[in-house]
Amino acid sequence: MHTPILTIAIPTYNRFETVCANLTRLVPLLTQDVCVLVLDNSSTDGTRGLTDWVKTNHPDASIRVIRNVTNVGAGANVTRSFELVDTPWVWTLSDDDPVHPDAVDGILDVIARNPTAAHINMQSTAIPDALRRPADLELHCSTVADLAKNLDFMPNLLLSSTGVFRVAAARAVLRKAYINLNTVAPHIAIILSILEAGLGDVILSGHTVVTYHLSTDDPWSTEVWLAVADVFALVRDQQARAILLRKYTQTHPGWVDTRKLLRVLRPLMLDPSTRGMAISDYLYAWSKRIQFTNHPVILFTAFVAQALTIAGMVLLATIFPMRLTAPTTESDAFLRTATDGKA
Repeated sequence: MHTPILTIAIPTYNRFETVCANLTRLVPLLTQDVCVLVLDNSSTDGTRGLTDWVKTNHPDASIRVIRNVTNVGAGANVTRSFELVDTPWVWTLSDDDPVHPDAVDGILDVIARNPTAAHINMQSTAIPDALRRPADLELHCSTVADLAKNLDFMPNLLLSSTGVFRVAAARAVLRKAYINLNTVAPHIAIILSILEAGLGDVILSGHTVVTYHLSTDDPWSTEVWLAVADVFALVRDQQARAILLRKYTQTHPGWVDTRKLLRVLRPLMLDPSTRGMAISDYLYAWSKRIQFTNHPVILFTAFVAQALTIAGMVLLATIFPMRLTAPTTESDAFLRTATDGKA
């Protein structure tokens, strides 16, 4: 019996139609070398019947569905895939990122040329044309310093759908992923820990595998920005850490724009039940901006001016309390993503 080389691991939660659409795209790309594992994060919608849907619509496809007993959170659901696969390689694919027709073949080609690599960062359409890697590019990074120097577009590394891992290397540092679930980037913890431990190269590939559009207005993006920066604490080389953090902040202008952040947090600041959380998130964002800017004095002055405005706003809301009859869409989405599991 032929043993597959690659598992396509798809974490999902309450996205029945979306995950079915992506599975339908994937089925024609599957070969005897590739199988699919769907990790259902205890969905409450039609995803509960995904196994039956697969049997009905793709009975011959190598697709396995595992359902969690409870919602373990998005990061943990992704991290579990490294434990549950039984192939040498795993591609962590988001349920809502459309795959390209040559994605699987491209991944298998890179694996064949680099069997001892530990991680392969494929390409997504999110990379701007000016930074887009040539299709045949393969940059090898054997240290975190190499990754910091060669990484062209940080969001492409952060996107889990561009990540292909050698399972043995990932499992060797998997505890780092679980420890860093709070950063919302356990896969980045794996990549950095692999390089720190010298378990194999990280390869930056020019082959595009998924379509993805960056969002700068989604409150989920703001929350991600507030958390992800902490994962770089795993890097012991201070210069490499500084370069990665600088690339992180510079390539996320919408996520570090405190005016956009304030627009999301303002309704939460006015509500006494969420005020502490909102102010804490706001101060954290500003601290990150001031820490990694080339003009800290100017930025600190801007922070003081904006903080005084917020203090006055909160004071007025305290003196003249008002009932928030209808939370804004942004604040509602922010709270929902902060408290619910998101696969």
